[in-house]
Amino acid sequence: IYTDWATGNMAALDLVSKERRTITSDGGMNASKGGFGETSAFSPDDKRIAYGYQGRDSVSELRVIGIDGTDSGVLCRDENAVWIRPHTWSPDGRNVLALFMRKDGTSEIATISLADKKVTVIRNVNAKDPQIALSPDGALVAYSMAPDRESGKRDVFLMRWDGTGHEAAVA
Repeated sequence: IYTDWATGNMAALDLVSKERRTITSDGGMNASKGGFGETSAFSPDDKRIAYGYQGRDSVSELRVIGIDGTDSGVLCRDENAVWIRPHTWSPDGRNVLALFMRKDGTSEIATISLADKKVTVIRNVNAKDPQIALSPDGALVAYSMAPDRESGKRDVFLMRWDGTGHEAAVA
């Protein structure tokens, strides 16, 4: 999945056939629409993607859509986010683990339920763009971030899916 920067739409590249096709149709890199999708995460069954979207109004959204371009919807909108980046889905496909990048340079690691669209912040971090990963069983979240904004070093932390049990793994 990638952003077609000519249109702002999300598109797919079949790595075997090299066929390219558009998945979304609401992008618009012109003055009348002005929106674009970027950053995506596949569902566990590879039938849906979650992706970040920003419209002309500069409000960040997290959206989902079928890989065939059907069944699209907005999971959440956040006027205080610079960007919402989906990282992965829970193994059961019911939640998306995402990063809400804030205007003040901090971020929130959160889960978003597909059933009720509830956003649950599990950790506030003093980093613009920490890297996030989920254990294969979906029980643990790992993230890495620099101990300070000027450092090239990164510390690694672990916590449970609900944000409890937070500890430094590598510091």
